[in-house]
Amino acid sequence: MSPLRARMIEDMRIRGMAETSQKAHIRALKDFTAFLGRSPDTATSDELRAYQLHMTDTEVTPSGYNSRITALGAVRQTSPSISLHSTPISMRSLKNATR
Repeated sequence: MSPLRARMIEDMRIRGMAETSQKAHIRALKDFTAFLGRSPDTATSDELRAYQLHMTDTEVTPSGYNSRITALGAVRQTSPSISLHSTPISMRSLKNATR
């Protein structure tokens, strides 16, 4: 287990997060890691934006999108070098842009 994942799990336990929520966060982190091809704590804001677009292009549901972004927020708390909010894209703004 990577140090980042171990720290994330510890942080979720400290916050009293349910096991099912922990598993969902870990699954989201694995998905982002697969997209990125390396440790997520090295992601740039442009790569996070690309991932957000990727989720939109692959028709991730709004609830799935929000769940993954929330999980990445948990990683950001563990590794403050990740900046999720420098290039935000919401599902609502993307859906409105296609109308």
